[in-house]
Amino acid sequence: MANISMTIKELIAKLIVSVILMVAFDTAVKAEIPDSVFVALYGDEQIKDSTGQEMFLARFYDGLKALHDMDLARAEQKFNECQAIRPTAAVHYELCRICMTSPVRREEAFSHIKKAVEIAPDNTEYRELLANFHIVMRDIPSAISIFEQLNREKPQSVYYLEQLISLYEKQENIKRIFYYLDKLEKINGYDESIADYRISIFTHEQNARKFQSELKRAIAEFPYNVKYRVLLADYYMRLADYYATHKREKKAIRTKSDAYAIYMAAHRIDPNNGFLLNALSMYYKPTDEHKADSLRLAAVFSSQLNSVDKLQFLRPIVADLYQKQDTCRIDSIFADLLKVYPEDYSIRKYFTEYLSQRGDSVRLLEQYGILHSQVPQDEDIAVKILMSKISSPEEYYKFAKHSYGLYNNDMWRYYYAVGIVNLKDSAMIQTAIDSLLPTLDSRYVASQLYMIYGEYFITKEADTIKGLSLYDLSLEKNPDNEYVLNNYAYFLYQMGGDMNRAEKMITHALEIKPLEATFLDTYACILFAKKDYFLAKFYMEKAIEQDGEDAVYYEHYGDILYHLNRPDEAIEQWKKAKGLGRDDALLDRKIEIGQYCR
Repeated sequence: MANISMTIKELIAKLIVSVILMVAFDTAVKAEIPDSVFVALYGDEQIKDSTGQEMFLARFYDGLKALHDMDLARAEQKFNECQAIRPTAAVHYELCRICMTSPVRREEAFSHIKKAVEIAPDNTEYRELLANFHIVMRDIPSAISIFEQLNREKPQSVYYLEQLISLYEKQENIKRIFYYLDKLEKINGYDESIADYRISIFTHEQNARKFQSELKRAIAEFPYNVKYRVLLADYYMRLADYYATHKREKKAIRTKSDAYAIYMAAHRIDPNNGFLLNALSMYYKPTDEHKADSLRLAAVFSSQLNSVDKLQFLRPIVADLYQKQDTCRIDSIFADLLKVYPEDYSIRKYFTEYLSQRGDSVRLLEQYGILHSQVPQDEDIAVKILMSKISSPEEYYKFAKHSYGLYNNDMWRYYYAVGIVNLKDSAMIQTAIDSLLPTLDSRYVASQLYMIYGEYFITKEADTIKGLSLYDLSLEKNPDNEYVLNNYAYFLYQMGGDMNRAEKMITHALEIKPLEATFLDTYACILFAKKDYFLAKFYMEKAIEQDGEDAVYYEHYGDILYHLNRPDEAIEQWKKAKGLGRDDALLDRKIEIGQYCR
């Protein structure tokens, strides 16, 4: 539905309520201290006892000052002290505002504003706030009741009318919407926002008669706004299609002629209107496809369209040309568009989608670079640039470092830390372990990084003790990191370490991912080391069932079969491993002598 604009006077009058409205009660509200606190705001709430009045005013003033300074705890204390002297509507109102700063105190805030309204039922501001509470709590009938009473008291208030229209819209009560829309029109006059609102309702209701009538009224009132003419002509075109489908040819021709006349009238007023040009392209498509395509493309270049509308018209053009394999034409369109609108982020991003589909990595990376410079806060583009640099450790590291400095979040700390390990510089890696990894907020990200660094020290530096100590840190951050559990268990197997500990680790990993082939292989190897060959065979067969292309699994399977006194089958599995590309001197030796060896 279209927005119904509020006057500046009304906007200022409702400033406090608009700050509070619909924000889930998590916005801190600053109180302004008026010249005469008590009289200015709450003049009818007089305290007869002068000593009590002085104490009340002093604490009330202190409470407002603390609210202004955002010292909510002190403000609440002072207002509660006021309550002990005398519970007034003013105090309940301020306590409500304090409670509204915490989402968990919504009910408490609601209770305070209800009490404020009970004590001071004529206070407009309290009632408005109470109505807004009902809206947030989805009690629409109660909100309507309050705003209808306020409207009766102040029938010229545009704000109340707008609220009632919005509330009845939630109830889909069209009759009441129009009742208050008519009232609004009497105050503001028939403007385009009201016209748009009425037209949208008639469209939703599929009320063709009133839809046409409202469009004709809007055309008469706003003759230079071509959108109403285009909407009416579009409607006549759909009507003409309906008549043609139902074999009422004469009426179809006449209605289509009426549509064309309206299009031409709009064209004389604003020949470069993008919506008009697109509508005309639809008109010509059945008879003159070339002209239709030209008009549709002209619509995309219209300066009057925003990016969303341009893309709406551009996408079918590109899809059609791509289907025809006319990529040269697509390239030309994008080149011209980006020449005219070089700062249009949405069009350029759509261009990258097209280049990605084409597999044009060179131009794709170039466009990503432009997008990143235009809108550096788009992390999605930054990630795509980073992924394009995976094959170059130095470039990956530089861009990850740049983006980490730009975004400074856990995701980019992770990428930066990976970039460091890819450089294989032990000193840099140690610095990262000491200073970068401890700063991570996410335990899961930290766990992954300790795993990566641990694997580096084990496989690249042959420092198993250092590597496993990093694995310990990884599991400390996330005891359910299944890949650390698997890797740790496998390294213990290779080292001939504590097999009972290794078995506990791998069984936990399999609880998390029971069909992971790598985990099944690790478990089979540990069972093999514990000489439980029958169970090892069962798990190795499950691993091969999940992934029959890993040569290592067949070598391990052969080892198990050999220890089950099935040497011929063992040799067969070792040969399978060799055939799948396993290049290992120990495997060659097993095949050569027909025996298991280590």
